[in-house]
Amino acid sequence: MVFGAFSCYFALAIFRNSLQAVLVLILFFFVIRFYLQKTEEKRLWNDFGQEYEDYRKSTAMIVPWPTKK
Repeated sequence: MVFGAFSCYFALAIFRNSLQAVLVLILFFFVIRFYLQKTEEKRLWNDFGQEYEDYRKSTAMIVPWPTKK
């Protein structure tokens, strides 16, 4: 969800030819990534335990790259 929304806003900023918007979005991306790591991962670990840890090790956090080996 975060990656999709970020992609839409980033595309809109480029379409509008706004360097300031691109820079703000890049900053926003790192803030959101830090926030997700601190809050969501803790909650998911509490809810799912080792099953989540195994999933986290095999899947990228935000950018949907091919699965890790």
